Order: sequence, then C-alpha cells, then structure tokens
Amino acid sequence: PKLNRDYLKGAYYMGNKKFDVTEFFDYLNERTGTYVLCFDIVGLMRINDDISREAGDKVILESLKRINAAAGKDMPVLRIGGDEFVMVTGLDDVEKVTKIAKAVMEKNGVQTAYKGGTVPVSIRSGAVMIRKPLKYSMLCHDFDEVISFARNDGEVHFAKAEQK
Repeated sequence: PKLNRDYLKGAYYMGNKKFDVTEFFDYLNERTGTYVLCFDIVGLMRINDDISREAGDKVILESLKRINAAAGKDMPVLRIGGDEFVMVTGLDDVEKVTKIAKAVMEKNGVQTAYKGGTVPVSIRSGAVMIRKPLKYSMLCHDFDEVISFARNDGEVHFAKAEQK
C-alpha cells in the first residue's frame, strides 16, 4: 500500500488501516551511510487523464518491472506513492548507485503495450543517503525532496538526508 507519511509510533495509517513499519525502519537503520534510490514516473497523471487509469496501471507495473530488473537481489523496492518508488541499495558508492539509476532511466521512452497500442514509460531518479539518528518521517520528506529535484533537471540527483 501507499505509505502515509504521517508516521506515528512505528505505524502508518491509511484511512482505517494501520500498517506496522517497525521492521522496515529497523532494516533502514542498519543501512545508515548507504543510499536509497527514489524513482518517479514521468507524466502518470496525464496518462491516467488522457488515456485511462488502466493504461496508468500498466505504466506503473512496467516501471516496477524496470526498477526491479536493475535492483540487486538484496535491494528491496517499495512503492511509496501513486507514481513513486524507493530502492534500498545498501551501497555507499555514488558511482554504483548512479549506474543502477541510469540502468532504469536508459529505458525512458520505451513503450509498453496497451490495448493494441502502446504507452510511453519514463522514470526520473534521485538518491538520499540514510543518516543517523534516523527519523523515518524525515527520511520520507527527503525522498519527496530528492524526487522534486529529479523532476527539475532529469538527472540522477544526490542529496544527503540530514536527520535531526
């Protein structure tokens, strides 16, 4: 499910549903000093509005497929928003992280099949370093911020999350 960024005592709330993210928080905390890659689908709202939500769903699935294909076996990928994903790389090497992001982005513009036609799929990317002391709500804010930078310049943007 989409994570609600209103973090409260190890849980996220979505409507009436509560999701425990304690285990994920601990997982991130063990990876301080490493990068999380953030991905954003380009133009998903336009696809939903101009073509259909079904076409948008195909684009989301194709995007996830591309991100998963670039991830190493120990790099979990999570959907954090309607058109946003994160990959916990466990890497502290900027060049290696950039290579993973570019492997996803090099397929930008490649179409995915939809009802006898095709729909273009493009993804932007940025990276955030996990810092201590880790505050999950602040890290989610940093995810949003780095994705915003990626929207502006189209390159892999790196930002260090300063946790306070």
